[in-house]
Amino acid sequence: MNAAVPPPVFHECPNKQTLSIDLAEGEATALVNWSEPTASDHNGNRISVTLAEGTYPPVDMGPGMTEIVYEASTEAGSRSTCEFFVEVHGKSLMNIN
Repeated sequence: MNAAVPPPVFHECPNKQTLSIDLAEGEATALVNWSEPTASDHNGNRISVTLAEGTYPPVDMGPGMTEIVYEASTEAGSRSTCEFFVEVHGKSLMNIN
């Protein structure tokens, strides 16, 4: 990172998100969605944000925890990240006879 240039500032970076879902018989996933973050440079100019890890929303997810990492970088090379987890809890409603 270039120490002379402040890193980008993320806006609306989600905190850890937890979604409780009830999985119906025969279903193993649920559609999960979140608002993607935006970022600006030290002058307030909006800059490009890329997904560094995880997947873009909306996405079908099964039970478990998924890390999502977005990265923003300025033309001068300073960078910052927005990291959060999406955790899906599921209960199978399948009847066992």
